[in-house]
Amino acid sequence: MTDTAVATGPDTGATDTLLRVRDLKVHFRASKKGPPLKAVDGISYDLAEGEALAIVGESGSGKSVGVRALLGLVADNGRIAGGTAHFEGQDLLSMNRSRLQRYRGKQIGMVFQDAMQALNPTLTLEKQLVEHQLWHRLCDRHTAVERSIEMLGKMGIPQPERRIKAYPFELSGGLRQRAMIAMAMVTNPTVLIADEPTTAVDVTLQRQILDLLAEIKREGTAIIMITHDLGVARDLCDRVAVMYGGKIVEHAAMGNFLTEARHPYARGLLNSTIEVGDLDRELSPIKGTPPSLRDVPTGCPFRPRCPLAEDKCKEPQELLQIADGHTAACWKVVDHD
Repeated sequence: MTDTAVATGPDTGATDTLLRVRDLKVHFRASKKGPPLKAVDGISYDLAEGEALAIVGESGSGKSVGVRALLGLVADNGRIAGGTAHFEGQDLLSMNRSRLQRYRGKQIGMVFQDAMQALNPTLTLEKQLVEHQLWHRLCDRHTAVERSIEMLGKMGIPQPERRIKAYPFELSGGLRQRAMIAMAMVTNPTVLIADEPTTAVDVTLQRQILDLLAEIKREGTAIIMITHDLGVARDLCDRVAVMYGGKIVEHAAMGNFLTEARHPYARGLLNSTIEVGDLDRELSPIKGTPPSLRDVPTGCPFRPRCPLAEDKCKEPQELLQIADGHTAACWKVVDHD
């Protein structure tokens, strides 16, 4: 049996923490009279300098909503219902829109899932990259153009002096994705948030984007990667937070997670992921579908799909500490061994 204790938060003990999120809650209003939909229901995590954190889970788990909330990118029918998010000592969640915009795009860059929607199709790359720098008052226009060309080249875009004059629709999907990463990085942010950056791209392009993110990390930028694919995150990220039903159900160093995942949902994700070379392992998908925000189960949100569910799983599940930096929200972790 493993000794456990209730974990108050995923404190890594790092003294170089850049971002400290505590008990973040994001609710949406579905109707005037009905209860709020709890898309994010009290998540906590830290991000250290130069570290890469993967936030993984199926669609609807709340992973994208949780990071977008940090930058004030919540839909009109949504609101931040609680929590704090301290970035370099300042709470992003308590800032007004004007003050938050000083951080958004400058110190915290964002790479969105769909480059074609994120980039303005009516403006050239030059216009978008240059105006981004001028808005944050980083340099004059001439320098901004030079920096933009340099960054496009650094992101692996061939002939950047020519490509910078192109409109997004004139570029291939891979070049658009690289251009969007260039826009996020041209301000030299401290943190880069990558929301499903490899979705809907072929395997070759996926590898190129991951190599690009790895290089960005090596140069000192901290990364939060949002993904539903553990195979994408395992080589890049140092730690992983697994979300389900708006909650973090497991949080660990990537190496420990891959070998010692405890929560049944986390193990299900691992068993439903096949890597190159897994010829002798059978794919074992998770049965059922994620819960609707209108009808989240009581207790453990994974209970209706969990093959190990018991009556005790109907009670609220707290994150239990398994080892330093490793927590899981399942009472059964005490009986794992």
